[in-house]
Amino acid sequence: MTDPNAGGRLVVRGLTDVRSVREILWPAFTTAAGPAELDYRQDVDMWRLRAAVAGAEPADRPDVLLVADPVLFARDGLVQGWEAAAGVQRLPAWMDAEGRWMSVYVQPIVAVHNSLYTRPPRTWAELADERYDGRVVVEAPERMLTTGPAFAELRDPLGEVAWTAWLTTLGQRSVRQVADNERAVLHVATGSRWLGLANWNVARRVRPGSPVRHVFLDPTPLVPAFAVVVAGGAAVDLARAFVTWLGSEDGQDAVGRTGRIPAASVGADRRVRSEVIPDGVSIAAGNADWITDPDRWIATFRSSFPSASAELAGKQRD
Repeated sequence: MTDPNAGGRLVVRGLTDVRSVREILWPAFTTAAGPAELDYRQDVDMWRLRAAVAGAEPADRPDVLLVADPVLFARDGLVQGWEAAAGVQRLPAWMDAEGRWMSVYVQPIVAVHNSLYTRPPRTWAELADERYDGRVVVEAPERMLTTGPAFAELRDPLGEVAWTAWLTTLGQRSVRQVADNERAVLHVATGSRWLGLANWNVARRVRPGSPVRHVFLDPTPLVPAFAVVVAGGAAVDLARAFVTWLGSEDGQDAVGRTGRIPAASVGADRRVRSEVIPDGVSIAAGNADWITDPDRWIATFRSSFPSASAELAGKQRD
C-alpha cells in the first residue's frame, strides 16, 4: 500500500485504548503506508464525543472516529463514505449501503461478579433474579455503548416474549446504571454491587488479587466497534487510507494482536473464528437493527430502566 499523504498527520478519537492504537495499530499501518504522525486520544463517551465533533468547525474536527453506533454520528452529517477495502466481508447488519462505516472489531459482553459475595451467574435470567435486587450494575443501556446493543442482540435468541418479560423484570430490580464499563467493574470490585456486565477487554484487565471474575453466558452478545471518516476533516485521504487498512487482511491481523476479535472473523453464519469464546457457548451477533435504528432501542431502554444513577445525572442524552 502506498499513501500520497505519507508524512501527514491524522487525528483519531474513540473507544479503543491508547496502547492498542499507538503501539500496535499505528505502527503496523505506517509500515504498510509510509510514515505519518498520529494524534490519538481515547474517549468512551459517545455522547460527549458526538457533541464535541458537531460543535467544532470542520477543519478542527478529528479525521477518524472509533465508535459504537455510527448512525448517531452519520445522521448529523458528521461522517462521509469512502471506498472500502475490496473483498471485505461483514455481517449485513454491520454494513452501510453508503459506505459510511467499517466494523473493525467485536467485543464479547460478559457477566462480571464479585467472588467474595456470590457465585457466577449461569444464565441471563439470573441477572433479574429477586436475590440480586439492588445488586446489579450495568453501563446504562440507553447509551448504546455496551449493555444496550447486547440486550438488543439477545431479543431474537431468547424469544421476544421471554426477552420482554426478562427486561421488564430486570428494570424493576434497582439496577445501578453507570456511564461506562470501567465504572461497572469498579462497583463490582468494591462490593457495592455483586454482579454486572462489561465488555471482555475491560472485564479481564482487573488487577491481580481482585475478587472480580467474568463468565461468558450463552448466548454471548458480540458488540462491534466501527471506524468512520469524519466529514470535513483536514486529512481526508489519509483518514480513508487508515480506515480502509483497518478492514483489510493486514489491518484485521493487527486488530487481533491488540487482543480483540477482528470483525472479519464473524462469518455470515454468525459463527466466530476466535479462541476467546469458550466451546459450547453460542454468540448473538447481527440479530437486531440497533445500529440503523437506535432511537427505538433507546426509547425501550429508557422506559425499562427509568431511574438513572447519579453518575448519569446532568449528562446530555438525546
